[in-house]
Parts: sequence; C-alpha cells; structure tokens
Amino acid sequence: MEKALTHEQSVKTQSFIRIADELESIADYLEAMAHYKIRFNQNFALVGEMQSEFTDFMTEIWDYFNICCKGLYEKSVISRIECEEQSEKLRLKADSIRDKHLERISKAEHDPLAALTYSDMVVALRKIRAHSLNVAQAIFSYRGV
Repeated sequence: MEKALTHEQSVKTQSFIRIADELESIADYLEAMAHYKIRFNQNFALVGEMQSEFTDFMTEIWDYFNICCKGLYEKSVISRIECEEQSEKLRLKADSIRDKHLERISKAEHDPLAALTYSDMVVALRKIRAHSLNVAQAIFSYRGV
C-alpha cells in the first residue's frame, strides 16, 4: 500500500476485493438458509413438489456457483457468454418456481408461515445465483476475459 500499483495490479486488487465481498454475501444467504431449514424442521416439512423443486434448484445453483468460482483455483474459466446464459436460465427457473408456488398459495395448499419460508429460501438461492455471476465477472476482469 506504500507504493503505487500498476494498472494490472490495481485491476486484480479491485477484482479480489469484489470477489471477497460477493463471497461474503453468499455466506450471508447460506446462513439465512440454515435458519430457514431450522424453521422448517421445527414446524413443517418440505414435501412433494415443493421439496423436489427446491432440491433441484438448490443443486443447480450449487453447480453454477462452482462453475463461476472455478477461475479462482484453476486457469480455465467458463466463457462469459456461457456464464451469463446459465445465469439467465436459472433466473427464469426461479421465476417459474415462484409462479408455481404462488399458485399453490392461492389454493391454500400450505401453511402461511411455511409458504413464506419457502419463498424466502427460493429468493436466497436466486440471490446466491446473482452473487455467483458477480464473482465470475470479477474473475473475468482480472483474467482479461
């Protein structure tokens, strides 16, 4: 910090700070997910379509997060276009899950607190997707991709 940074060093430093910030945000959402799980375990159970939708979506988000972070520990990175396309697919899937969930709520199929908690869990996964994309973009920045 005592000497001026080169342009390349400055870009890398800014990228690393952004990555750390995005990973911290992801950790915050994961902590919230743990609290939601406790709430479910104490009062309700994810069952049927809610369970399968959520489990599938969570797996897809986890896979996407790993792909986005790959450039942190390997030289190869996913292409920017592929990363953004996958992010959009996951965003649309989250919208679809929300729409199905709102339909179930309108039919009073679930307890209101369970419905709200489920919605919060899907929103948390959607936010993790967004922060994962931001991590990838920061990696692209310092790698010059």
